[in-house]
Amino acid sequence: CMTTNQVASTNGAASSPAAAAAAASLRWNPNNLKLGREVGEGTFSTVYMAQIVENGSVVHNEVAVKVCDQSQIMRKKAVDVIMTEKEALTRVDHKLFVRLICTMKDKERLYFVLTYCPRGELLSWIRKLGNFSIECARFYCGELLEACEYLNSIGIVHRDVKPENCYLMQDFQLKLGDFGSAFITGFPKCPSYTGTPHYAAPEMLLQTAKGDHTVLYTMDLWAIGCCLFQFLSGRPPFRGRDDYSVMQQAVAVSYTFPDQFDPVAKDLVTNLLVKEAADRLGSPSRGGFDAVKSHEFFTGLPFGQLVDMKPPELAPNLPPVMEPDQEVDWANVPLGYSQGVRQLLNAELMATGEQQKRLSAGSGGAPIDAQNKASETERLRREQEMQNPFHRFCRQQLIIRQGYLYKRRGLFARKRMFLLTFGPHLFYVDAEKMELKGEVPWSGPRFMQFERRTGKLFYIHVVNRTYCLEDPAEQSDAWIEELQRVQRMYFKDDP
Repeated sequence: CMTTNQVASTNGAASSPAAAAAAASLRWNPNNLKLGREVGEGTFSTVYMAQIVENGSVVHNEVAVKVCDQSQIMRKKAVDVIMTEKEALTRVDHKLFVRLICTMKDKERLYFVLTYCPRGELLSWIRKLGNFSIECARFYCGELLEACEYLNSIGIVHRDVKPENCYLMQDFQLKLGDFGSAFITGFPKCPSYTGTPHYAAPEMLLQTAKGDHTVLYTMDLWAIGCCLFQFLSGRPPFRGRDDYSVMQQAVAVSYTFPDQFDPVAKDLVTNLLVKEAADRLGSPSRGGFDAVKSHEFFTGLPFGQLVDMKPPELAPNLPPVMEPDQEVDWANVPLGYSQGVRQLLNAELMATGEQQKRLSAGSGGAPIDAQNKASETERLRREQEMQNPFHRFCRQQLIIRQGYLYKRRGLFARKRMFLLTFGPHLFYVDAEKMELKGEVPWSGPRFMQFERRTGKLFYIHVVNRTYCLEDPAEQSDAWIEELQRVQRMYFKDDP
């Protein structure tokens, strides 16, 4: 087993990306870094947006820095994972992948300086939009297929293809990353798979896979089938209370398609989610990658040109709710890891304090008669407690508006009782089980926006998510008007 010192010093394959990364690693150290905001977190690492500064000049304006804690790596026996990730990154030379710019180290940490993808994880866009259109699903599924075909051509099987490991550039082009679980032909150690079972093929979960990349790549085809299912439905095909129940479903290939699932896409998913790897569409005995690319679902998709195309429209119709990467005041960010993290923590604490002050001030002075008159408020609260069965979910707050709405996630919809209250709060309840299911987070108009689509359908856009709501009574305008009124009441000082 290699040490973390070997991780930092090994150059990897003798390719152009590897040579460039090795040269940069000799040129820069952690004191050349300016850390921006945190953009991700793993078992033993944290990812930051950053700049690389040399002699007072910015040489890389925006990069992602994956900071790995060496003690955690050794404690979790994850050196093989780190070695595998670095080896794969140094071998890969393709536009569809996150690029390794350089590596650094100090006494406590390893640093992987990588391509920064400002649009974030593909998973966050599935959650935000609910699901993707056929055009978007076809495009991104096609890019994943090309990415895995390229990996196979250089002797790599990713083994952890999932929306969480796909990242989007500013132009919404896809980059595949996170190679810690990869199988690399000729590499001395293949890490044990420790990822989520939602996208893992049965032979991986049962540890029965044998052979090299010329056979094992079918695990990535299985994962692409899972991704396509999720792109169109909003959820992965295998779901359960815990990882064990998910694994049982995957091994049994037990899943169901929601109503209205595209029939051509359904055929492709069905042919990819096959238990026996040799029987999977795209396996050596079933035509390889060309057979998958020839499926009817991909009709008209120009394979070989996707990386240079403009992706189909994916962003919501409203302007982006939050562009935090535009708010970093780089001129005042200190160099080095320790100072940078300290500044980030202070900024978060200050922001939290200001938010709490604003909410406290708002909740005490709502300009509605019922709130301004204590006796009237108490009378209404007692009346609500006696007459409204949903009062127990409202934290003693008065209900301003309530009604049944269908909360949609992709092709799935759940009927929920929505409760708009002072506070402000927007709760939603499973009325059959009389169980609180969640709460929509509140903020000012900069980070929370309301969009009417039809008389029935409206969206609530918050940071990293869009709630798609459907009112069977066709009162979307009334809901939006009330929501905006409450927002103005509590966040009137927001720009």
